[in-house]
Amino acid sequence: MKLDIIFDELEIDIAKWEKFVEEHPHGNIFQFPQIHKLFNSVPKYNSYVVFAEFDGKIVGVLAGYIIRETIDLFGFLTARCIVNGGPLVKDNDLSIARVLLQKFDEIIASKC
Repeated sequence: MKLDIIFDELEIDIAKWEKFVEEHPHGNIFQFPQIHKLFNSVPKYNSYVVFAEFDGKIVGVLAGYIIRETIDLFGFLTARCIVNGGPLVKDNDLSIARVLLQKFDEIIASKC
Protein backbone atom coordinates (compact mmCIF):
# COMPACT_ATOMS: atom_id res chain seq x y z
CA MET A 1 0.00 0.00 0.00
CA LYS A 2 1.49 3.34 -1.10
CA LEU A 3 0.51 5.96 1.46
CA ASP A 4 0.57 9.70 0.94
CA ILE A 5 1.82 11.41 4.10
CA ILE A 6 0.60 14.95 4.64
CA PHE A 7 2.07 17.32 7.24
CA ASP A 8 0.07 20.44 6.38
CA GLU A 9 -3.49 20.47 7.69
CA LEU A 10 -4.34 23.08 5.04
CA GLU A 11 -3.98 20.32 2.45
CA ILE A 12 -6.65 18.19 4.15
CA ASP A 13 -10.38 18.51 3.68
CA ILE A 14 -11.63 19.42 7.17
CA ALA A 15 -14.90 17.56 6.64
CA LYS A 16 -13.01 14.36 5.74
CA TRP A 17 -10.80 14.81 8.82
CA GLU A 18 -13.82 15.27 11.11
CA LYS A 19 -15.64 12.30 9.58
CA PHE A 20 -12.61 10.03 10.00
CA VAL A 21 -12.30 10.90 13.71
CA GLU A 22 -16.07 10.67 14.32
CA GLU A 23 -16.34 7.24 12.70
CA HIS A 24 -13.22 5.75 14.26
CA PRO A 25 -14.07 3.68 17.36
CA HIS A 26 -11.12 5.20 19.25
CA GLY A 27 -11.50 8.79 18.06
CA ASN A 28 -11.53 11.47 20.74
CA ILE A 29 -11.84 15.22 21.03
CA PHE A 30 -8.07 15.77 20.86
CA GLN A 31 -7.92 14.50 17.28
CA PHE A 32 -10.51 16.90 15.84
CA PRO A 33 -9.44 19.88 13.72
CA GLN A 34 -11.16 22.30 16.07
CA ILE A 35 -8.91 21.26 18.99
CA HIS A 36 -5.87 21.46 16.72
CA LYS A 37 -6.86 25.03 15.86
CA LEU A 38 -7.58 25.86 19.51
CA PHE A 39 -4.19 24.64 20.73
CA ASN A 40 -2.45 26.70 18.07
CA SER A 41 -4.21 29.81 19.39
CA VAL A 42 -3.07 29.30 23.01
CA PRO A 43 0.25 30.83 24.09
CA LYS A 44 2.93 28.24 24.86
CA TYR A 45 1.06 25.54 22.90
CA ASN A 46 1.80 24.33 19.38
CA SER A 47 -0.28 21.65 17.75
CA TYR A 48 1.02 19.26 15.09
CA VAL A 49 -0.78 16.72 12.95
CA VAL A 50 0.21 14.11 10.38
CA PHE A 51 -2.19 12.40 8.00
CA ALA A 52 -1.94 9.22 5.97
CA GLU A 53 -4.03 8.99 2.82
CA PHE A 54 -4.58 6.12 0.45
CA ASP A 55 -6.39 6.63 -2.82
CA GLY A 56 -7.54 10.10 -1.69
CA LYS A 57 -9.06 8.85 1.56
CA ILE A 58 -7.76 9.48 5.06
CA VAL A 59 -6.56 6.21 6.60
CA GLY A 60 -4.65 7.66 9.54
CA VAL A 61 -4.35 10.73 11.76
CA LEU A 62 -1.83 11.48 14.48
CA ALA A 63 -2.37 14.74 16.34
CA GLY A 64 -0.40 16.04 19.28
CA TYR A 65 0.72 19.24 20.88
CA ILE A 66 3.82 20.67 22.46
CA ILE A 67 3.57 22.62 25.71
CA ARG A 68 6.29 24.99 26.87
CA GLU A 69 6.54 26.60 30.28
CA THR A 70 8.05 29.76 28.81
CA ILE A 71 8.53 31.17 25.32
CA ASP A 72 12.26 31.82 25.69
CA LEU A 73 15.31 29.55 25.45
CA PHE A 74 14.27 27.87 28.70
CA GLY A 75 11.01 26.96 26.97
CA PHE A 76 12.89 24.48 24.78
CA LEU A 77 14.18 22.70 27.87
CA THR A 78 10.69 22.45 29.38
CA ALA A 79 8.90 21.50 26.17
CA ARG A 80 7.04 18.22 26.07
CA CYS A 81 4.81 16.63 23.47
CA ILE A 82 1.50 15.03 24.31
CA VAL A 83 -0.46 12.75 21.99
CA ASN A 84 -3.86 12.00 23.48
CA GLY A 85 -5.33 8.76 22.20
CA GLY A 86 -2.40 7.81 20.01
CA PRO A 87 -2.60 7.48 16.25
CA LEU A 88 -5.97 6.72 14.70
CA VAL A 89 -5.61 4.33 11.80
CA LYS A 90 -8.06 2.49 9.62
CA ASP A 91 -8.66 -1.08 10.82
CA ASN A 92 -5.95 -0.53 13.48
CA ASP A 93 -3.34 -1.23 10.80
CA LEU A 94 0.06 -1.22 12.56
CA SER A 95 1.96 -0.44 9.35
CA ILE A 96 0.06 2.84 9.02
CA ALA A 97 0.58 3.62 12.71
CA ARG A 98 4.35 3.06 12.35
CA VAL A 99 4.58 5.46 9.41
CA LEU A 100 2.57 8.12 11.24
CA LEU A 101 4.69 7.80 14.39
CA GLN A 102 7.92 7.97 12.42
CA LYS A 103 6.84 11.05 10.47
CA PHE A 104 5.43 12.76 13.56
CA ASP A 105 8.71 12.15 15.38
CA GLU A 106 10.61 13.70 12.47
CA ILE A 107 8.51 16.85 12.83
CA ILE A 108 8.78 17.31 16.58
CA ALA A 109 12.23 15.85 17.32
CA SER A 110 13.96 19.23 17.25
CA LYS A 111 11.09 21.04 19.00
CA CYS A 112 10.93 19.25 22.35
